[in-house]
Amino acid sequence: MGVIVGLIFGCGLALAILSINPRARKNKKPHIPERFWPQFCDEISSGVRAGLSVSEATWRAGESLPVFLQDEFSKFQIGAERGISFNQSILSLSNQLESPTFTRIVFLIVTANNQNSASLASTLNEYASNLRTDLELVDEIAGKQAITKVSARVAALAPLVVLVLTSTRDSVRESFLTTLGLSVVALSFTVTAISYFLMVKFSQIKVLNV
Repeated sequence: MGVIVGLIFGCGLALAILSINPRARKNKKPHIPERFWPQFCDEISSGVRAGLSVSEATWRAGESLPVFLQDEFSKFQIGAERGISFNQSILSLSNQLESPTFTRIVFLIVTANNQNSASLASTLNEYASNLRTDLELVDEIAGKQAITKVSARVAALAPLVVLVLTSTRDSVRESFLTTLGLSVVALSFTVTAISYFLMVKFSQIKVLNV
């Protein structure tokens, strides 16, 4: 019986280790959810339509973001006020934040600023609308991924529960303690662990940081 309990404990420990997201163990920069950027685009668009310059509208739009992003914007805004060009400041901010979506927004802003384009407001509004559509799709995918993860855990625990229940009978327990029985149990645990690992990996496919 002790051997069976040991196998059960070992399998449970292995599944627990596999369920840990390796990315969570890494020390990374603060997570920047993509849902902040549509409103940011709309704020810049409103500012430009109200007669503000592109740079002033951009810095003011930064005030609508969460505090930790406002602090980053303030640092580079101070640099711009001290003589650094707006384009250089906003590009440096983009490199600092490392957000693909913000990088694309910066590209639109810098391009429009260089060409004195009057279409920046409408372009940003259209981009914000497309981004919101993408985020709705991401939310749907995230929901399906969560279901997949729960299903994986249930599917992995089911054989363990069955094994514990059946091993309470002497005849079944004796069968498990034979060489063939232990081989079958070990093989079952291996297949369960591999299946669980694959299902969890599928549920962790990254789309956007929402």
